[in-house]
Amino acid sequence: MNPLLSKPIDDAILYEISTKILSVWKSESTLIVGISGAQGSGKTTLTFALKHFLETHYSMNIATLSIDDFYLSHQEREELSRKIHQLLKTRGVPGTHHLEQLEDTILKLVQAKDNAKTIIPCFNKQTDDAYPTSEWNVFVGRADMILLEGWCVGAQPQTIDDLQIPVNELEQNEDADGIWRNYVNEKLKNYVSIFAMIDFLIYMEVPSWEKVYEWRWWQEQRLSKTVKKNHHQQS
Repeated sequence: MNPLLSKPIDDAILYEISTKILSVWKSESTLIVGISGAQGSGKTTLTFALKHFLETHYSMNIATLSIDDFYLSHQEREELSRKIHQLLKTRGVPGTHHLEQLEDTILKLVQAKDNAKTIIPCFNKQTDDAYPTSEWNVFVGRADMILLEGWCVGAQPQTIDDLQIPVNELEQNEDADGIWRNYVNEKLKNYVSIFAMIDFLIYMEVPSWEKVYEWRWWQEQRLSKTVKKNHHQQS
């Protein structure tokens, strides 16, 4: 199992990471930290561990954002799958996010006054749609730091030549003409201006694709148990 999912992250590691991050921070500005890596690599665990550590030891006002919370609705992706390519029905790739909403949220957190409230979207992966707006999170004041996590955070578009040969069976069997991967690559260009706002980028490296599958499976099991527990409590 991924150690970041099975036990708390050691304070010594958090101190080392925090020291590097804070070395580029100016107190009068909002520092934006990107946390990127494959599914199951521990991005969310690190994000909330860093938030707790920085708030506890440095009294900072930390906002956390997941790019996953800015997904297009199920209906919007259904429409994309009909108009562009069937694979766009599945959330995750560039082109399946509300980028204007993400950028607007970041700017509000950066520019907020002391008591201003910033509404932060929340996406329900079990229903494949956003939670009702009444259940979205609220952040108060200006953020000293924004932790933005997501698997494609910081990614850059590839060249056309790089997209000619399918990299896996999915692309070979489901996207033989390259329509999907070229669309995703083109849409990624719209993410670059947001990623350019990042002051410090952390990449969570995994040892192999086998581990990605294994850790992702553990995540799904944990999520399933959480949903079943909540359902039982509400019954």
